[in-house]
Amino acid sequence: MDRWATLPGESAHVGFRVVQAKLDHVAEVTFTDTTTGEESSRTLRLLLHEPLSVEPAEGFAAIGMFGGPFTPDAQQYILASDSAMLMDWQVTVTQDGARWLDINDQSSDSGELSLDEDTPVDIALADATGSMSPGDYAATVRFTTLTTGHTDTREFTLAIAEPLDVFPSDATVLEIGSIWSGPPLSPAPATTFELTNRANTDIVYAAMSSVGWITLDGDVIVEGTLEPHGHPDCTANILAQTTDALDNLPIGEYEETITFANNTAASQLARAVRLVVRDPLWITPAEVAGVADVVWEGEFGGPFSPTTDALYTIENKATALSLYYEITVEGANWLELDGQASYVETLPPGGVSIIPLSLNDNALALNAGVHTATVQFADVISGHTQQRIVELSIGGDLAVTPTTGLDIVGRPAGPFAPVALRYTLTNVAESGELVWSASTDPPVDWIVIDGHPSATGILAAGSAEHVLVSIDTAAAGGLTSGVHSTVVNFSYDGAIGGRALRRSISLTVAQPTFTSTEQLIPAEVRQPDGPVYSYMMAVMPTTNQEFVAFLNDALANLGEVCKQCERGQYMYFDALTGDVYINDSRAGAVGNGPSALTTKMFSPATAGQIIFNGTDYEAVTSPTDYSLHPVTGVSWYGAAKFCNWLTLDQGMPASQRCYTEAVASDLDGWHPTTISDGDWVEGDLTDLERATLARDYRGYRLPMDHQSETASTYNEWYKAAAWDPTAFGGLGANRDYGFGRDVIDRLDANFRCSGDPFENAADCTLGGTTPVGFYNGVNTLADGTPTRETANAFGLYDLTGNIKEWMQGRFGNDPGSLSTRTIRGGGWGSRSDLDNLKTYYRSNAEASYTGFTQVGFRVLRTLSPTTGDGDYDSDVDQTDHELMAYNLMGPGVGTPGESSAFDFDRDGDVDLADWASFQNAFTDALP
Repeated sequence: MDRWATLPGESAHVGFRVVQAKLDHVAEVTFTDTTTGEESSRTLRLLLHEPLSVEPAEGFAAIGMFGGPFTPDAQQYILASDSAMLMDWQVTVTQDGARWLDINDQSSDSGELSLDEDTPVDIALADATGSMSPGDYAATVRFTTLTTGHTDTREFTLAIAEPLDVFPSDATVLEIGSIWSGPPLSPAPATTFELTNRANTDIVYAAMSSVGWITLDGDVIVEGTLEPHGHPDCTANILAQTTDALDNLPIGEYEETITFANNTAASQLARAVRLVVRDPLWITPAEVAGVADVVWEGEFGGPFSPTTDALYTIENKATALSLYYEITVEGANWLELDGQASYVETLPPGGVSIIPLSLNDNALALNAGVHTATVQFADVISGHTQQRIVELSIGGDLAVTPTTGLDIVGRPAGPFAPVALRYTLTNVAESGELVWSASTDPPVDWIVIDGHPSATGILAAGSAEHVLVSIDTAAAGGLTSGVHSTVVNFSYDGAIGGRALRRSISLTVAQPTFTSTEQLIPAEVRQPDGPVYSYMMAVMPTTNQEFVAFLNDALANLGEVCKQCERGQYMYFDALTGDVYINDSRAGAVGNGPSALTTKMFSPATAGQIIFNGTDYEAVTSPTDYSLHPVTGVSWYGAAKFCNWLTLDQGMPASQRCYTEAVASDLDGWHPTTISDGDWVEGDLTDLERATLARDYRGYRLPMDHQSETASTYNEWYKAAAWDPTAFGGLGANRDYGFGRDVIDRLDANFRCSGDPFENAADCTLGGTTPVGFYNGVNTLADGTPTRETANAFGLYDLTGNIKEWMQGRFGNDPGSLSTRTIRGGGWGSRSDLDNLKTYYRSNAEASYTGFTQVGFRVLRTLSPTTGDGDYDSDVDQTDHELMAYNLMGPGVGTPGESSAFDFDRDGDVDLADWASFQNAFTDALP
């Protein structure tokens, strides 16, 4: 610390000197008696004041329009000193943006002051202020006494107003209008923006539209000059008007920005423009979110009030577009639309239709309680939907849950699924017993109730009882193909008019178009690091003959609402070329040219082995019979659609389909069932989603390869193609080729110049496909040499050569790989001296491409889980306990149609060994 107090010699005086700028100083002086050693202290304090003063005490706030003038524009400050010492001072400024404050006409100033001397300092707006852009600026001026280090500050602000005024002035949202979807839009919604120059100088401006559905004076940009304020041309009007691009905007709300640039001031203004495109399908009564707009009330068995129908008024608000719309009831079989389960109509522009909604006889069978349904109104062309809620409130004593019936699907002689449904009967009365009975109407032998043709019981008030309605597989196995129906009536003593609660039962016995030949890839045959679950894989790739059956069945079942129509949904057949596209609506269609459709499922011209004769498809049989050749010219979407179709064709419920389907404009909607659209865009299935697909879905699909060249948990194709459990004395090994060996020659597979009889005799590189399973030890090559038997250890053919095969998964796991899928196996054009034919080789192709003559597919399905979940409700519970007992005691050991969910040891029979395994899986409490 600097010394500021002194004790000179023996003097009794204490001296002071100014040595630092602190204003408050404290020191302690100690007096010591050197003889006695005694000490005493005195505290000294030095108070100084700042010798340099600055007046006035505030800065200024300048305001003005771009270009000026600004008020105030200057302020003079007086610096004064009352110190005997010479004081050095300096004035500086820090400021936003360009230099807009001057100090004595310069960027800074400095000097010195003696005792009682002062000096003026002028702080003024700089000349550059007139060219600064609109906005708010701040500056700090510092008056510093260099001698003492003390600083005084003054704050200054500058507010430069935007001279370009745009009306309307709402900078958030400008409602430009609400329009009805569908061309033409007349009159075109428009608004006018008025531009005004409030400055004293010219303004060069530019107005710009960021979207294609707004023009400014008929263009996307308008430029001009506004004269200074007060001149005749200081204003301009710009017309913002919607364009024909609106015709293609889907229903919804759109918000975009129009930018107004002040190029003179280097500033911008923005006006948001919101456009509301409404559905031209206008429905009365209007929707109130979460509130039923139609309500009926009554007692169990009826009657219900009001007794009149509810009426929906449908209007087409479009001026030139006819509407094709459909009305359906979701979640209820007790409502009808004009006497039908659904209603379809084409409504001309400006047309009005009144549709009655009424209760049907199924309402008489509903439980006591509040029942809700959703009426859906769909614009079939745009795909836009609207909903209305309907409510039915019922009083009564007997409740039967669930309120749904039982829809069973299977092949002749079985198997059938689901095999049962457990109903819970509850006496909801406050007092008194209730005697109930259940039976089928009309009586059928293929449905049993608690194992018998009928059942009865007594319920005390508030009590409940379970009743198992199940299929008698022995009786059902003798039914012909078609739809068989009955109703289970639950009635009770005292019901009004003897009415019953009805549960409809439907059994669809599907006769497959063809029998899919498959081989089991068992979990017990373990491939190191490979799949640990069993699955069935097609012995050979899908043939032209099988694909023709699919095309013709789909072509015969177009539409949207009937059960069979699912087979042809989302398919568009070009009657001129036979090409098959993904349609732009859920319903399938046939037409002369695909219009705007671009994504194909199949192109018969690719291989020329299938033709469309104007009515249906057929395999070419002359001069070469291609019926049993593998189908090619199929995109990944076509292969996925075939899998879904085959699932239905082989008698499985629609819920077991492995792929979601969507319209042509939503290709992201085509993916495995266990992943969402959004997750599919981002990447392939997770292991959990793969496991769920393998565990919960029995339908046909493409093999998984898990983005791995060799063995991995879900690489189904590689295990089937490469694993040879018999190799090395039963130790097993992964083979390089799909016929169980590590070397290849022309007797094993169809590859480039392999010598098969279907190659081009003049140029063997111009090869082609052979019939599936051609290399079987019986057929011969072009020179008469017999082929080698090439079925691998699992009994599969053609996993090497002939055609490459679509896999289910994406080639990569990043969003950029969405459009590609994996292919494996090598084709007839692959060279045997390269790796292309080897089991570990994988490549990729565009999922939508149908131009490949060497790419086809084979199908796969996983088996029903032997978990004891016989009713497929994802829970091994009391219902399954009853079903297990039913499988043990009747209809008899080994009966066709026994639930495979109970065959734990997979010996083809549900027996006591399976009963022991079932006890370990059981999760519910015994009654």
